[in-house]
Amino acid sequence: QEPVLFWEQVIDCNAADQGALRPRIALNADGDAVVLWGDNSPMSNHVAVGDGTSFSAPVEVSAGFMPAIADWMGSSIASSGNTVWVVMKAAPEESMPVYVRRSDDGGFTWGDTLRVDPFDGKVSRFPSIDVVDPDAPLVQYMQFDSGYFGARQVVSRMLAGAFMTPVQVSAPFAPGDVCDCCPNQVVADPEHVVALYRNAGSNVRVMWATSSTDGGASFPIGTVVDTTGWFLPACPSSGPDGYLDGDSVRYVWMSGANDGSKVYLGSASAMDLTLGDQYRVHPGQPSNLQQNFPRIAGSGDTLGVVWQQTISGQNEILFSWSTTGVQGLRAPDTVNVDLSGAQKTPDIAYADGAFHIIWSEPSL
Repeated sequence: QEPVLFWEQVIDCNAADQGALRPRIALNADGDAVVLWGDNSPMSNHVAVGDGTSFSAPVEVSAGFMPAIADWMGSSIASSGNTVWVVMKAAPEESMPVYVRRSDDGGFTWGDTLRVDPFDGKVSRFPSIDVVDPDAPLVQYMQFDSGYFGARQVVSRMLAGAFMTPVQVSAPFAPGDVCDCCPNQVVADPEHVVALYRNAGSNVRVMWATSSTDGGASFPIGTVVDTTGWFLPACPSSGPDGYLDGDSVRYVWMSGANDGSKVYLGSASAMDLTLGDQYRVHPGQPSNLQQNFPRIAGSGDTLGVVWQQTISGQNEILFSWSTTGVQGLRAPDTVNVDLSGAQKTPDIAYADGAFHIIWSEPSL
């Protein structure tokens, strides 16, 4: 029988004027949505947990420091059962570290703040997180020499309660510096870890990946996983997202190489990064229709992609899904019911046949 998409009602995750910067979503052991977002007045990160009808009162998880957040970059969240981790970069970015916090009750209460990056004199930016073992999260971040020189990507894994020395993942594979304004994403399962990022060598701003089969201790393979060849002598401020399905990694990104800013979906071998199929998520759209900030979630051959779409200054959140892998994406549907305002920067999670979609809708 052909699967049917059924939309439940929209639920506010927080009250007006409590912030709406770059929300991110994970699911706890009960299948409840754990939502992380930023507020810029004052600069802070908050988490609330939803039960399908309402959300708990927000809890500030950045108490004690100011996180570096914006509508295009910020903090990240991941879960394994009822253990939920958030990662946040403290500001000012030139001198402050990356921190994590842990919840063991599905996102309601949070433990101590732990530092990720070592006291190595380097500058860190744009952390992302994934977790398979609840006690061993993996954090990917951008690393610079002092003065924001030598932009590169690294991954650090936790062992025995402490983060290990970060492993270089863009060097020596990608030429030149990585795109120093573009967030990254690390994705993990019990067999593989894949670090996704945008490079910028010779202003060719395409997606790269590196893979690990030892839990993130080493990344012996790295290659370009984006065939668009986008040349751009500027900063697009947009990164990739992905998930692992058995021996494949499936990922999405934005490229402006053809007909303006468009969202793409691709796949590669998780082991050696041999490229599979690559598609435009919504082909045939005019160049003045801009697609950006894609996110993907799925399990097996069921996957969903969300993105921000802009035309004539109007932003909406679009969603496309498939039950047959990357080849079977359906025509997109508009997620947001309210067509006024500026819906932005969505995220998506998937479990037990349900997609959970979050987006920002700033107060006017």
